[in-house]
Amino acid sequence: MINADVFGEMKFNLGWVKYEKLCIWGKLTNIKIRVSAYENEVPNDLQKISYRKLIENFDVLISKSKKELNKYLISINKTLEDIGIDEILFIENGVISFLCYANWDSHGVCVILENDNIIVGTQDLVWQY
Repeated sequence: MINADVFGEMKFNLGWVKYEKLCIWGKLTNIKIRVSAYENEVPNDLQKISYRKLIENFDVLISKSKKELNKYLISINKTLEDIGIDEILFIENGVISFLCYANWDSHGVCVILENDNIIVGTQDLVWQY
């Protein structure tokens, strides 16, 4: 267990983890917040900056990500009802990823927030970062 600067109290479980109740894409959920790190590491500065950015600009980022997610879902003939968010992952390089399950695909869907870019695709995208 650590009390991480900016993130607060977290437990180690394949990265540092805590849960927050957030309303994302119209659904109020107790969401896993995970910081990609080894057990002997603490969240780095880029992860802290990206967490602050998400919290401080939450409504704008959620709105923009929903717009891009809907474009992706329409292109594959799916809707927001077909997915649910599992966790928000803060990657070492500061990229934020919303990891979602998808009722049609075991790979799930992810929404990547990299600086001002929003990229949506299968969760395999996460491993490019």
